[in-house]
Amino acid sequence: MAAVPLCFAISGILIRFAAFTVIWPDHSLQAYLESLCRWDCSWYIDISKHGYEGFPIPGESNVGRWGFFPLYPIVVAGV
Repeated sequence: MAAVPLCFAISGILIRFAAFTVIWPDHSLQAYLESLCRWDCSWYIDISKHGYEGFPIPGESNVGRWGFFPLYPIVVAGV
C-alpha cells in the first residue's frame, strides 16, 4: 500500500521532466533542476538569510517576501 504514493510521486516527476525536455533545448538534469528554481528559490534564500521585515510597506522591496510561506525559510535557516 505504501508503494502507491511513491509510484505516484515518481510518475509525476517523470512526466514533468518529459514535458521539460520537449520545450527546453538543454535536456540535462542540471538544466531541469535549475529551471525548477528559477523564480521562487531566490526569495526563499533571501528570507532564510535575512528574515522578514517587521511590516510589509507598499512600494518597498520587502513586500515580496511576505507572499511566501514562513515555515520553509525558517527550517532552511535552522539547517
